[in-house]
Amino acid sequence: MHRSDVGEADRLLTVLSRERGKLRLNAKGARKVGSRKSGHVELFVRSRMLIAKSRGEIDIVSQVEMLDAYRGLREDLTRSAYAHYAVELIDAFAEEGSEQAELFDLLAEVLKWIETTNNLPLTARFFEMKLLTLAGFQPQVFSCSAKGEALQEIAPDEFYGWSPASGGALCPAHAQDRSDSSRLSLNALKVLRHALRADYANFTALTLRDAVLSEIEQVMLRYIQYVLERKVRSVEFLNLLRREAGNV
Repeated sequence: MHRSDVGEADRLLTVLSRERGKLRLNAKGARKVGSRKSGHVELFVRSRMLIAKSRGEIDIVSQVEMLDAYRGLREDLTRSAYAHYAVELIDAFAEEGSEQAELFDLLAEVLKWIETTNNLPLTARFFEMKLLTLAGFQPQVFSCSAKGEALQEIAPDEFYGWSPASGGALCPAHAQDRSDSSRLSLNALKVLRHALRADYANFTALTLRDAVLSEIEQVMLRYIQYVLERKVRSVEFLNLLRREAGNV
């Protein structure tokens, strides 16, 4: 998921494994010209690794075989930025030393989705909801997160509330009682519900107005950053790319 250079030729890796969760490894000699490891330990690459125990805290990659290169993520800057966003979130929720097969499979899936999709924004929203559900932080979008009562359909000129601290959506009455509550439209709520009910193909086939796309992106980002208790760094680069695209 991450890499950094150490020494004259080594590469320090942070990887996600199915059996042992997040690991820190040393790919010795990976930066040498002609090294068999170099192309197999790049960012956004799924590989099979043989790991040797070391005397220190960081084990050593003794052999590595590439399984999926996800080349499209390195050939397109916007797709690469979305991939960095997905990896940052996976890294935040991944644990060291424990089996995390579902999280590993989700990472493999989302990288393939981002590489091939025609709808990057909805792919990101579907991934976010899937990840939050796996991590035990699925936001409440069917009942009022303050009192647990089923959310009733509202008039077009009314709004629900959205409170990460409460756990998700609020009915209009309870939204007025929360100073941290932002507005959530009926259309946005329906999209968030659909993300939980639909499969990936059906969800990303939606055609939405830009205003709704922007709204669901913002409410999900607020929720994720509340759960993580920090900002998501890769969002800044995504926003920069959008601004530059708008100025072309």
